[in-house]
Amino acid sequence: MPGIQHGIAYEHGRELWTWGSPGLYLSTWASCSRTWVSVLWGTWLTQHGLEWLERSVCELPSTSAQTFAADIKLKHLCSYTSLLRPPGSKWTYSNGPHWPAQSRILGELYGTTVAKAFTAQVLSVVGVGTSLKSTMDADDGTLRVFGSCRDQARLALMLLANDGTLLDPRYVTRMIAGGPDGDGEPYRIEGYQAHLIRAGKCHDRPLMPTVPDGFMARDGSKDSSSHGHGAIVGLPSLGLAFAYRGSSIERVLPAVVAGL
Repeated sequence: MPGIQHGIAYEHGRELWTWGSPGLYLSTWASCSRTWVSVLWGTWLTQHGLEWLERSVCELPSTSAQTFAADIKLKHLCSYTSLLRPPGSKWTYSNGPHWPAQSRILGELYGTTVAKAFTAQVLSVVGVGTSLKSTMDADDGTLRVFGSCRDQARLALMLLANDGTLLDPRYVTRMIAGGPDGDGEPYRIEGYQAHLIRAGKCHDRPLMPTVPDGFMARDGSKDSSSHGHGAIVGLPSLGLAFAYRGSSIERVLPAVVAGL
């Protein structure tokens, strides 16, 4: 498969093919962890009610949440539309200081660190017997989730299945629909910290016209780095879950789809 160093693909939950060493533990997933943060939000919302998405962040039982203005709702924070005014009007990559604030808030909501909360709430369900490990970035305290391609693919498999095992199915649907309200506004190719593919377009990438709509977690590593780019991809219409390290997504993903 061109451009892939390590990878694995599943079709309707069944292993389709592997490339390289899909079971090799890698600590190079960087921004892919952002979508795992949305999964942790989903566990809290599943436990406490999706109604919290419509409530102000500052109403959360968290000290760090008290710094947010009253018009910033949790749906804005989860969708990276909380930073600019008015909230919900514009998407911002990384969302400035609101990105590390999420990890602090989630840790406080669960009464521990965000990494321990993720292990207890998420990995205890979807990560048993896998290489997946959670830690915190030394610089900003944000969640990082590392592991092999085989095990990172569980993110896409879980979201595709959407069977209520861990997350309320209504949350998953909204998470990968686009925008704070799931209506594609203000930016149809961004969901709840998940890049979306719509009509062959995804964030800062050239068009991929042969790729159907879907979602992905993707990091920004360079092709020249030791394990290249990384992405965890789900394409619902094909039942395809795919995780890899290698060349840029616009080179790899069309080839994967063509090979089905």
